[in-house]
Amino acid sequence: MHGAMTVRKVDSTGPAAFGSPVTGPLGRVVEGRLWLQARPVRPVALSVTQLAGRVDVITATLGDDGALLRDSAAKAEGAERDLRASGAVCAPFLSPVAARIVLLACLGAGLQGAEMAAALGPWDAG
Repeated sequence: MHGAMTVRKVDSTGPAAFGSPVTGPLGRVVEGRLWLQARPVRPVALSVTQLAGRVDVITATLGDDGALLRDSAAKAEGAERDLRASGAVCAPFLSPVAARIVLLACLGAGLQGAEMAAALGPWDAG
């Protein structure tokens, strides 16, 4: 059993197609009984009025010339420690696609700074 916000497709053809590589499963069904190891965190509901913000997800692959990554790095570069010190909000327990959607919702709800950090807090290990 995996939490909706941390589950990822890890195998497109195998019988165990989904997993939670960062957090692990919430629990298992053993001999017909539910065994819970953890409970998912319920995020605070946001009052989203629009989803018009721009939130890019940059993927680097083998053979990529790195142009998109270089452009992005010129705007926000450094290690996680440097990013956090700059006020960046981290959500390492979310996939890039899920983090993008949550960030769009935060922007659409008019959140900034500490409010946005609090909204993303359930998915931050820092």
